[in-house]
Amino acid sequence: MRIRNLGKIVRLAIELEEVLKESGLKESGDSIENYFRSSIVDKEQIKGRISELIMVQKVLPITTLAEILNIAVGEAENLIYELAAEGIDGDLEEGVFKFTSSPEIVLSKLFELVNEM
Repeated sequence: MRIRNLGKIVRLAIELEEVLKESGLKESGDSIENYFRSSIVDKEQIKGRISELIMVQKVLPITTLAEILNIAVGEAENLIYELAAEGIDGDLEEGVFKFTSSPEIVLSKLFELVNEM
């Protein structure tokens, strides 16, 4: 499942937390806050792992991307197609995206897509 705008969801969670606090259900509010904090931390860890992969290997294996993002291989392949649609040049050969764009540009576009998840 993709989350298109994490910022909106975080704001809604904060509003929900306030309502829960006012209603006396503070423990539920705390767990919601912890969930969203951990989601943000997880995304940063994911971005770090993707950065290492791209900067070291200079390619993007679909199965490895799927493992890092904890998504199906088909979804990871769709991310590669989204990268291509965003102007990232390269070829998909035997499950590996061999990009010709600079790694920094690939990372920038890929992080945009990860932030939408």
